[in-house]
Amino acid sequence: MCGISGIIDDNLNSSLKILKILEKYVGSKGYYQYSITHNVDEETARKGFGTGFMWMNKEGEIDYIKRNTLIEDLKVPIKKRCKAFIFFVGHTRWPSRGAPIGEARFTHPFVDCSKNVFVVHNGGFANYKEEYRKLKLKGHRFESEYRDLVVDSELIPHLIEEQLRDMKINCRSVVASIRYVLEKIVELSVDGKPGNFVVLIRKFPYLILAQERMTSGSRFKVWKKNGKLLFSTYKDIKEAEEGLKILPDLNIEQLVEMNKKLDEIMAKLGYTPIRILKPGEIVLISEDKEIKTYRVKH
Repeated sequence: MCGISGIIDDNLNSSLKILKILEKYVGSKGYYQYSITHNVDEETARKGFGTGFMWMNKEGEIDYIKRNTLIEDLKVPIKKRCKAFIFFVGHTRWPSRGAPIGEARFTHPFVDCSKNVFVVHNGGFANYKEEYRKLKLKGHRFESEYRDLVVDSELIPHLIEEQLRDMKINCRSVVASIRYVLEKIVELSVDGKPGNFVVLIRKFPYLILAQERMTSGSRFKVWKKNGKLLFSTYKDIKEAEEGLKILPDLNIEQLVEMNKKLDEIMAKLGYTPIRILKPGEIVLISEDKEIKTYRVKH
């Protein structure tokens, strides 16, 4: 499971603090359990963690960094590389079962072939293989390919790329592409709950939040402070309890504690909650903190 946090501002310290909370709480299993389950030592299991960041500057250019490490180990490199931005997004994830340990190519963000669409995703859609093969036949190449499999999340930027091909990039075309992808990954998920994701598109001056249901109850929650906006993974506990049927190892008490810790730290930082995204919502946030909301018709 993954945690996502981002800020629409020019100071990344608040977002890093939130990501540290998420790193501890968002998963139902940490690297200790992972280590035991896979019969590997703790030091090796820690390398299975993935941490990635993506950001856009005022010119609309996007850069990113990702490694198999904990957030703390990336603080210095990210602060050296990320000198100026209008949008900043971070992603942390637990080790994936069955994936090779210690390879950053399985870590978010994922990028399309044109290097224009950047995505971080929290969730899953296991029935992706046929769609993956179709994209490969169209010439798409995937960074996370391993034994004829890929990280399902990596399909998202390629699906968006296909929808935007030969299109003028504006709010209308971008929202239409995100709607299509949300509907597609709902179709490809086992229980119709593929999660949520964040998109940055080169030269498109908005940060995009896309929300669907998720088995573990993941939502995007948005806070504000003196004209600044910050968003983060948050948990819908009722939906997470329903998810126990599919994910019996979900630790509901841990998710409740995560929400509590997030609310506490946001209050200390002076942020006020303004909304939690609902399934089927697409939100565009501009550099000026203008929020536009669209819906997917189910």
